[in-house]
Amino acid sequence: MSHVLLAACADAVDLRDRIRTHLDPLGVNIHIDLATFPDPEEEIVVLVVLSPAALADKAIESFVHRAFRRRLPLVPVVEDRDTFDFRTIPKPELEQLERLNAVGWQPGDGQAILSTVRGILGLEVFPRQRKVFISYRRKDGEEIARSVRENLCAAGYVAFLDIFDIEGGAPVQERIMEEIGDKDFVLLIDTPAARQSDWVRSEIVEALSLRIPVRVLSVGQDDAYPLLPHIEHLRWTQDLDAVRDFVARGIATSVSFDTRCSRVLQGVATARGLAVKERDRRQLLIESAGARAIFEYENVLPSLVRLHRLFRGSQAVDAPAVLISGERPIPEPTAEAIGWARGEAKLYVAPLQDAVSMLDLLL
Repeated sequence: MSHVLLAACADAVDLRDRIRTHLDPLGVNIHIDLATFPDPEEEIVVLVVLSPAALADKAIESFVHRAFRRRLPLVPVVEDRDTFDFRTIPKPELEQLERLNAVGWQPGDGQAILSTVRGILGLEVFPRQRKVFISYRRKDGEEIARSVRENLCAAGYVAFLDIFDIEGGAPVQERIMEEIGDKDFVLLIDTPAARQSDWVRSEIVEALSLRIPVRVLSVGQDDAYPLLPHIEHLRWTQDLDAVRDFVARGIATSVSFDTRCSRVLQGVATARGLAVKERDRRQLLIESAGARAIFEYENVLPSLVRLHRLFRGSQAVDAPAVLISGERPIPEPTAEAIGWARGEAKLYVAPLQDAVSMLDLLL
C-alpha cells in the first residue's frame, strides 16, 4: 500500500487540502495525523508544507527529524516555488529541509507535486538520465527498435541502440556487454528472429546476472520469451507511448522496491549497531560482532538460476545469503522447490515483509 504523510500547520490548511484533493485520484492513503509512521517496507513519501507557523512549530521539527531517522523520502512543499524565501528556514532545527529540493503548488497548479509523489511512490519514473538498453535482432526488429529509441529519447531517457551508439570498427558484442552493465533497464524486442539469436540470449543473461530489470515487448509472439516466463510482457500494437509508459513503470517499480529494501535493511542494521557494506548492485553485507550475512534484493520471482547466483555470492564471503524476492509471500510449491535445490547450503528466499525477521534469524 502507498502512503503520503502530509504535514502542515493551521496557516497552511488551504494548501494542504488542495494537495489532498489533487492526490486523491492516485488511490493512496493520505495521512494528516502524524503520530505514527507506516511500516518502512511500504511505499511512503513525506510532504512538509512550509509556512511561517510550520517553521516555528516544534511538532513539525520533531516529525521531520523522525522521518529522516527512518530514511523516508521527504519533500518540502511551498505555495509558490518562485517566490518562497528559503532563507527563512531556521538552522539547525530544520536544516535537513534546506538541503532538499522543494516543489511548489505554483507554477503549474500542483502538477509538480503530483509528479513528484508519483515518482517517489513508483507510479512513474523521473526520466532524466535513466538509461535504457534496447535488445533486438536487426533482421526483423530494427524498425521498431529505432522508433522506440526515438520516442524514449524525446521523453528524456538515454536509450542505447547499437546502430547509433557504437562507432564503426568497434568490437560490437564486447561493447554491448559493457553497455548493459551501465543501464537501469533492458527492453527486449521479442521477434521471431530474436528468439533464434545467441547474441540476444547472451544480452538477456548478462542483464539478469547484473540484476538489471528486464521487460519484454512481444512482437508476433503468443507465448513468453523462454528465459523470462515470469517477467511482464507487453504486446506490440504500434503505440509508442504505451511502450514508453511500459518502460517507465518497469523502472519506477524497480527503483521503488530497491529503495524500500535498502531503507528497511540499513535502517534496522544501523539501529542495532550492525555494520553495513554495499558489495554490489542491490547487495548488502551486514555484520555483527560474531556473524555476517549477504542480503540481495530484486523484484522478481525466484528461479533456479537466481538461487545459484545467490549461492555463488554466499560462497565468495563464506556467509549465509538471503534473497529478498518481491513483495508477495513465496508460493508454497516454490518454497518447497527452493528447499530442495539449496540442500544444506544456507540460502534463504523471502518477501520484503520478512526482511527484518531474516535479519533477526541470521544476526
